[in-house]
Amino acid sequence: MRSAGLEQPSDNFTSKVMDSILEDPVVLKYKSNPVFSKRAWAIAACLVVGISAWAFFGDFSEWGLIESTKQGISQRFDFAEYQNLNLSKSSMYSIVLFGIFMLVQIGLLKDYFNRRLQF
Repeated sequence: MRSAGLEQPSDNFTSKVMDSILEDPVVLKYKSNPVFSKRAWAIAACLVVGISAWAFFGDFSEWGLIESTKQGISQRFDFAEYQNLNLSKSSMYSIVLFGIFMLVQIGLLKDYFNRRLQF
């Protein structure tokens, strides 16, 4: 055993294995499907927006569930203190650039993985 030594894989071992996997007919027939359809995402987004709006602007006093409140959430919290919120230019630029780069990265990564998964 000691005299035999360790076997070393060839230089292109990984690429040869990947090529043999891609030649398999079962792998070629595979097509990835999204877990949730676009319609399901749209319905979920509408539900989240609707529930959030209802929670912020709704009046729960007539339900009797919350006796201490007679107003909606938006009327209980003082949003006026946030109207005069001043951000420095560098903070505003960083927030805007972060959002832009995030959207660009999502698009690029989606395109990259779509190209890699096509057989």
